[in-house]
Amino acid sequence: MMRVSPAPDGRHGCPGRNAANSGIKRNIMKTILVATDLTPASANATRYAVQLAKATGSRIHLVYVHRTPISAFVDAGHRETPDGGLEISPEQRLLQEVNWLRSSGVAAVDGVATSGSKAGGLVREAGSVQAELVVMGRKAERQTVFGSTVTQMIRKSHTPVLIVPENTTYVPVKHIVLSVDYREMIAHADLQPLRSWINTFNASLRVIHVDAKGADTNSEETPGRIQLARALADFDYIYDRLEYNDVDAGILDYVDSHPTDLLVMIAHEHGLASRLFGSTHTQSVSKLAGFPLLVLKTA
Repeated sequence: MMRVSPAPDGRHGCPGRNAANSGIKRNIMKTILVATDLTPASANATRYAVQLAKATGSRIHLVYVHRTPISAFVDAGHRETPDGGLEISPEQRLLQEVNWLRSSGVAAVDGVATSGSKAGGLVREAGSVQAELVVMGRKAERQTVFGSTVTQMIRKSHTPVLIVPENTTYVPVKHIVLSVDYREMIAHADLQPLRSWINTFNASLRVIHVDAKGADTNSEETPGRIQLARALADFDYIYDRLEYNDVDAGILDYVDSHPTDLLVMIAHEHGLASRLFGSTHTQSVSKLAGFPLLVLKTA
Protein backbone atom coordinates (compact mmCIF):
# COMPACT_ATOMS: atom_id res chain seq x y z
CA MET A 1 0.00 0.00 0.00
CA MET A 2 1.20 3.51 -0.76
CA ARG A 3 -0.25 6.76 0.53
CA VAL A 4 0.22 10.20 -0.99
CA SER A 5 0.03 12.89 1.68
CA PRO A 6 -1.61 16.32 1.32
CA ALA A 7 0.30 19.17 -0.29
CA PRO A 8 3.19 20.42 1.88
CA ASP A 9 1.69 23.89 2.34
CA GLY A 10 -0.84 22.31 4.70
CA ARG A 11 -3.93 23.85 3.12
CA HIS A 12 -7.18 22.03 3.81
CA GLY A 13 -9.43 23.38 1.09
CA CYS A 14 -9.43 25.10 -2.24
CA PRO A 15 -12.19 27.68 -2.63
CA GLY A 16 -13.97 27.58 -5.95
CA ARG A 17 -13.56 30.89 -7.72
CA ASN A 18 -17.29 31.30 -8.17
CA ALA A 19 -18.40 29.83 -4.84
CA ALA A 20 -18.72 33.18 -3.12
CA ASN A 21 -21.13 34.44 -5.77
CA SER A 22 -23.02 31.24 -6.45
CA GLY A 23 -24.98 30.92 -3.21
CA ILE A 24 -23.24 27.61 -2.51
CA LYS A 25 -22.59 26.90 1.16
CA ARG A 26 -19.20 25.41 1.86
CA ASN A 27 -17.69 22.64 3.98
CA ILE A 28 -20.85 20.51 4.02
CA MET A 29 -18.78 17.53 2.83
CA LYS A 30 -15.35 17.61 4.44
CA THR A 31 -13.97 14.57 2.61
CA ILE A 32 -14.92 13.14 -0.78
CA LEU A 33 -13.49 9.72 -1.60
CA VAL A 34 -12.97 9.31 -5.34
CA ALA A 35 -12.57 5.79 -6.69
CA THR A 36 -10.28 5.54 -9.71
CA ASP A 37 -9.14 2.73 -11.98
CA LEU A 38 -7.63 5.16 -14.50
CA THR A 39 -10.29 4.41 -17.14
CA PRO A 40 -12.12 7.18 -19.05
CA ALA A 41 -15.21 6.60 -16.89
CA SER A 42 -13.33 7.05 -13.63
CA ALA A 43 -11.39 10.00 -15.08
CA ASN A 44 -14.68 11.75 -15.82
CA ALA A 45 -15.93 11.00 -12.30
CA THR A 46 -12.71 12.49 -10.95
CA ARG A 47 -13.24 15.67 -12.98
CA TYR A 48 -16.78 15.87 -11.61
CA ALA A 49 -15.47 15.41 -8.06
CA VAL A 50 -12.87 18.15 -8.62
CA GLN A 51 -15.59 20.68 -9.45
CA LEU A 52 -17.71 19.49 -6.54
CA ALA A 53 -14.74 19.83 -4.17
CA LYS A 54 -13.99 23.33 -5.43
CA ALA A 55 -17.61 24.37 -4.95
CA THR A 56 -17.90 22.98 -1.43
CA GLY A 57 -14.35 23.39 -0.13
CA SER A 58 -14.00 19.65 0.33
CA ARG A 59 -10.88 17.53 0.52
CA ILE A 60 -10.41 14.77 -2.07
CA HIS A 61 -9.13 11.34 -1.08
CA LEU A 62 -8.24 9.42 -4.24
CA VAL A 63 -8.27 5.62 -3.99
CA TYR A 64 -6.86 3.21 -6.56
CA VAL A 65 -7.52 -0.45 -5.74
CA HIS A 66 -5.73 -2.86 -8.08
CA ARG A 67 -5.38 -6.62 -8.24
CA THR A 68 -1.66 -6.80 -9.07
CA PRO A 69 0.48 -7.34 -5.94
CA ILE A 70 2.89 -4.50 -5.29
CA SER A 71 5.74 -7.00 -5.15
CA ALA A 72 5.26 -7.67 -8.88
CA PHE A 73 6.64 -4.22 -9.69
CA VAL A 74 10.40 -3.83 -9.52
CA ASP A 75 13.05 -1.64 -11.12
CA ALA A 76 11.86 1.85 -10.13
CA GLY A 77 8.16 1.05 -10.09
CA HIS A 78 7.82 -0.79 -13.41
CA ARG A 79 7.33 -4.36 -14.52
CA GLU A 80 7.76 -6.06 -17.87
CA THR A 81 4.58 -6.99 -19.72
CA PRO A 82 4.18 -10.21 -21.76
CA ASP A 83 4.85 -8.30 -24.99
CA GLY A 84 8.14 -6.97 -23.66
CA GLY A 85 6.93 -3.50 -22.73
CA LEU A 86 7.01 -1.77 -19.36
CA GLU A 87 3.96 -1.22 -17.17
CA ILE A 88 4.05 1.61 -14.66
CA SER A 89 3.22 0.65 -11.08
CA PRO A 90 -0.15 1.55 -9.56
CA GLU A 91 1.64 3.75 -7.04
CA GLN A 92 3.28 5.81 -9.78
CA ARG A 93 -0.01 6.10 -11.64
CA LEU A 94 -1.73 7.27 -8.47
CA LEU A 95 0.97 9.88 -7.87
CA GLN A 96 0.48 11.20 -11.40
CA GLU A 97 -3.26 11.46 -10.77
CA VAL A 98 -2.78 13.28 -7.46
CA ASN A 99 -0.36 15.73 -9.06
CA TRP A 100 -2.91 16.38 -11.81
CA LEU A 101 -5.58 17.09 -9.20
CA ARG A 102 -3.32 19.56 -7.44
CA SER A 103 -2.56 21.28 -10.73
CA SER A 104 -6.33 21.56 -11.26
CA GLY A 105 -6.62 23.73 -8.18
CA VAL A 106 -7.56 21.19 -5.52
CA ALA A 107 -5.03 21.81 -2.75
CA ALA A 108 -6.46 19.39 -0.20
CA VAL A 109 -5.90 16.09 -1.97
CA ASP A 110 -4.24 12.86 -0.96
CA GLY A 111 -4.47 9.29 -2.15
CA VAL A 112 -3.79 5.65 -1.55
CA ALA A 113 -3.01 2.73 -3.85
CA THR A 114 -3.65 -0.74 -2.53
CA SER A 115 -4.29 -4.23 -3.86
CA GLY A 116 -7.18 -6.59 -3.22
CA SER A 117 -10.94 -6.50 -3.57
CA LYS A 118 -12.03 -3.21 -5.12
CA ALA A 119 -15.28 -2.79 -3.19
CA GLY A 120 -13.72 -4.00 0.04
CA GLY A 121 -10.79 -1.63 -0.32
CA LEU A 122 -13.07 1.32 -1.02
CA VAL A 123 -15.29 0.54 1.96
CA ARG A 124 -12.26 0.32 4.25
CA GLU A 125 -10.82 3.61 3.00
CA ALA A 126 -14.17 5.40 3.27
CA GLY A 127 -14.36 4.38 6.91
CA SER A 128 -10.70 5.16 7.57
CA VAL A 129 -10.91 8.77 6.34
CA GLN A 130 -14.54 9.24 7.47
CA ALA A 131 -15.63 10.20 3.98
CA GLU A 132 -19.05 11.82 3.64
CA LEU A 133 -19.32 10.83 -0.02
CA VAL A 134 -17.90 8.23 -2.41
CA VAL A 135 -17.73 9.21 -6.10
CA MET A 136 -17.57 6.47 -8.73
CA GLY A 137 -17.74 6.47 -12.53
CA ARG A 138 -19.90 4.39 -14.85
CA LYS A 139 -18.99 3.36 -18.38
CA ALA A 140 -21.35 4.73 -21.00
CA GLU A 141 -21.54 1.56 -23.08
CA ARG A 142 -22.72 -0.77 -20.32
CA GLN A 143 -26.08 -2.38 -20.97
CA THR A 144 -26.63 -2.93 -17.28
CA VAL A 145 -26.96 0.03 -14.98
CA PHE A 146 -23.74 -0.40 -13.05
CA GLY A 147 -20.62 -2.51 -13.03
CA SER A 148 -19.92 -5.15 -10.43
CA THR A 149 -17.68 -2.89 -8.31
CA VAL A 150 -20.36 -0.20 -8.06
CA THR A 151 -23.00 -2.82 -7.30
CA GLN A 152 -20.92 -4.30 -4.49
CA MET A 153 -20.10 -0.85 -3.16
CA ILE A 154 -23.78 0.04 -2.96
CA ARG A 155 -24.47 -3.12 -0.99
CA LYS A 156 -21.49 -2.91 1.37
CA SER A 157 -20.93 0.80 1.96
CA HIS A 158 -22.63 2.85 4.65
CA THR A 159 -21.34 6.01 2.96
CA PRO A 160 -23.52 7.71 0.31
CA VAL A 161 -22.34 6.85 -3.21
CA LEU A 162 -22.52 9.27 -6.14
CA ILE A 163 -22.45 7.49 -9.51
CA VAL A 164 -21.31 9.69 -12.40
CA PRO A 165 -21.87 8.49 -15.99
CA GLU A 166 -18.92 8.70 -18.33
CA ASN A 167 -20.27 11.55 -20.48
CA THR A 168 -21.70 13.69 -17.68
CA THR A 169 -20.24 17.11 -16.96
CA TYR A 170 -20.50 18.93 -13.66
CA VAL A 171 -23.20 21.53 -13.10
CA PRO A 172 -24.21 23.01 -9.74
CA VAL A 173 -27.09 20.95 -8.40
CA LYS A 174 -30.21 23.10 -8.52
CA HIS A 175 -32.92 20.50 -9.12
CA ILE A 176 -33.05 17.28 -7.08
CA VAL A 177 -35.51 14.43 -7.55
CA LEU A 178 -35.89 11.92 -4.71
CA SER A 179 -37.52 8.61 -5.64
CA VAL A 180 -39.02 6.90 -2.60
CA ASP A 181 -40.17 3.35 -2.00
CA TYR A 182 -42.39 2.77 1.02
CA ARG A 183 -41.67 -0.93 1.42
CA GLU A 184 -39.48 0.11 4.32
CA MET A 185 -39.85 3.18 6.53
CA ILE A 186 -37.68 6.22 5.88
CA ALA A 187 -35.84 7.32 9.00
CA HIS A 188 -34.82 10.91 9.65
CA ALA A 189 -31.15 9.93 9.61
CA ASP A 190 -31.51 8.30 6.18
CA LEU A 191 -32.11 11.70 4.57
CA GLN A 192 -29.41 13.68 6.38
CA PRO A 193 -27.06 13.58 3.34
CA LEU A 194 -29.92 14.78 1.12
CA ARG A 195 -30.61 17.68 3.46
CA SER A 196 -26.93 18.61 3.23
CA TRP A 197 -27.09 18.67 -0.58
CA ILE A 198 -30.21 20.84 -0.55
CA ASN A 199 -28.63 23.28 1.90
CA THR A 200 -25.29 23.30 0.10
CA PHE A 201 -26.69 24.19 -3.32
CA ASN A 202 -29.95 25.85 -2.26
CA ALA A 203 -31.60 23.27 -4.51
CA SER A 204 -35.27 22.61 -5.17
CA LEU A 205 -36.67 19.19 -4.30
CA ARG A 206 -39.28 16.98 -5.92
CA VAL A 207 -40.27 13.70 -4.30
CA ILE A 208 -41.84 10.98 -6.43
CA HIS A 209 -43.42 7.68 -5.57
CA VAL A 210 -43.97 5.49 -8.62
CA ASP A 211 -46.26 2.54 -8.05
CA ALA A 212 -47.45 -0.28 -10.27
CA LYS A 213 -50.87 0.32 -11.79
CA GLY A 214 -53.65 -1.19 -9.73
CA ALA A 215 -51.43 -1.84 -6.73
CA ASP A 216 -53.07 -1.29 -3.35
CA THR A 217 -50.29 0.31 -1.34
CA ASN A 218 -52.24 2.72 0.86
CA SER A 219 -51.26 0.77 3.96
CA GLU A 220 -47.59 1.40 3.11
CA GLU A 221 -47.81 4.85 1.54
CA THR A 222 -49.78 6.68 4.24
CA PRO A 223 -47.37 6.02 7.14
CA GLY A 224 -44.46 6.39 4.73
CA ARG A 225 -45.56 9.88 3.69
CA ILE A 226 -45.98 10.89 7.32
CA GLN A 227 -42.44 9.73 8.09
CA LEU A 228 -41.14 11.47 4.97
CA ALA A 229 -42.81 14.74 5.95
CA ARG A 230 -41.15 14.56 9.36
CA ALA A 231 -37.73 13.88 7.84
CA LEU A 232 -38.09 16.82 5.43
CA ALA A 233 -39.94 19.16 7.78
CA ASP A 234 -37.44 21.98 7.23
CA PHE A 235 -37.83 22.00 3.44
CA ASP A 236 -40.46 22.85 0.87
CA TYR A 237 -40.89 20.15 -1.74
CA ILE A 238 -43.31 18.95 -4.39
CA TYR A 239 -44.72 15.45 -3.98
CA ASP A 240 -45.94 13.46 -6.98
CA ARG A 241 -47.44 9.99 -7.01
CA LEU A 242 -47.45 8.14 -10.32
CA GLU A 243 -48.85 4.83 -11.51
CA TYR A 244 -47.08 2.94 -14.28
CA ASN A 245 -47.11 -0.58 -15.60
CA ASP A 246 -43.32 -0.42 -15.33
CA VAL A 247 -42.07 1.43 -12.25
CA ASP A 248 -38.61 1.92 -13.76
CA ALA A 249 -40.12 3.52 -16.87
CA GLY A 250 -42.19 5.80 -14.64
CA ILE A 251 -39.10 7.15 -12.93
CA LEU A 252 -37.41 7.63 -16.29
CA ASP A 253 -40.38 9.49 -17.76
CA TYR A 254 -40.56 11.76 -14.74
CA VAL A 255 -36.92 12.83 -14.73
CA ASP A 256 -37.03 13.28 -18.50
CA SER A 257 -39.96 15.69 -18.19
CA HIS A 258 -38.77 17.66 -15.15
CA PRO A 259 -35.52 19.58 -14.55
CA THR A 260 -33.18 17.10 -12.87
CA ASP A 261 -29.54 17.62 -11.94
CA LEU A 262 -29.44 14.79 -9.42
CA LEU A 263 -31.56 11.70 -8.86
CA VAL A 264 -31.54 10.38 -5.29
CA MET A 265 -32.57 6.91 -4.17
CA ILE A 266 -32.42 5.09 -0.86
CA ALA A 267 -30.94 1.59 -0.95
CA HIS A 268 -33.25 -0.38 1.31
CA GLU A 269 -32.54 -4.03 1.88
CA HIS A 270 -35.41 -5.16 -0.36
CA GLY A 271 -36.52 -1.89 -1.94
CA LEU A 272 -36.42 -0.39 -5.41
CA ALA A 273 -32.81 0.73 -5.27
CA SER A 274 -31.76 -2.77 -4.21
CA ARG A 275 -33.57 -4.18 -7.24
CA LEU A 276 -31.91 -1.68 -9.56
CA PHE A 277 -28.51 -2.82 -8.38
CA GLY A 278 -29.25 -6.48 -9.02
CA SER A 279 -27.76 -8.63 -11.73
CA THR A 280 -30.41 -7.92 -14.40
CA HIS A 281 -31.79 -4.58 -15.55
CA THR A 282 -34.17 -3.36 -18.21
CA GLN A 283 -32.93 -1.08 -20.97
CA SER A 284 -35.10 1.74 -19.65
CA VAL A 285 -33.52 1.57 -16.20
CA SER A 286 -30.04 1.82 -17.70
CA LYS A 287 -30.99 5.26 -19.00
CA LEU A 288 -31.51 6.41 -15.42
CA ALA A 289 -27.75 6.67 -15.19
CA GLY A 290 -27.67 9.43 -17.81
CA PHE A 291 -27.00 11.94 -15.04
CA PRO A 292 -25.55 11.69 -11.52
CA LEU A 293 -27.31 9.29 -9.18
CA LEU A 294 -26.86 9.64 -5.42
CA VAL A 295 -27.57 6.45 -3.48
CA LEU A 296 -28.22 6.80 0.23
CA LYS A 297 -28.10 3.92 2.68
CA THR A 298 -30.52 3.19 5.47
CA ALA A 299 -29.15 3.92 8.92
